[in-house]
Amino acid sequence: MKRAAENKIFDSNAIEKYATNSKNEQSYVQTKIITITSAIYLADYTVCLKFNDGVEGVVNLKNQLNGEIFTPLKDINYFKQFALDGWTITWENGADFAPEFLYKLTLKQINAS
Repeated sequence: MKRAAENKIFDSNAIEKYATNSKNEQSYVQTKIITITSAIYLADYTVCLKFNDGVEGVVNLKNQLNGEIFTPLKDINYFKQFALDGWTITWENGADFAPEFLYKLTLKQINAS
């Protein structure tokens, strides 16, 4: 267990945060941290991702490679060289995608199917 800001305690599986309801009162909300447990390169810029809550799907990241940090990933041979760091997929140059972002892309793809 770790002690977070405002003396709230959280573990590696949850974040404590406060949400404001319509009466402007604070209520406790516990949110599960999303992590990637498996990532398999398929073809082009597509990767099959599995998340710690069991959601699994394919994402195409070709249109997500915006910004200087992602420029090297436009080389497909470099793109293929991602690794899992315990949370998300990363590349040697420091590029990564937030697991929550990849989760939303995965759900969008699943719902489009």
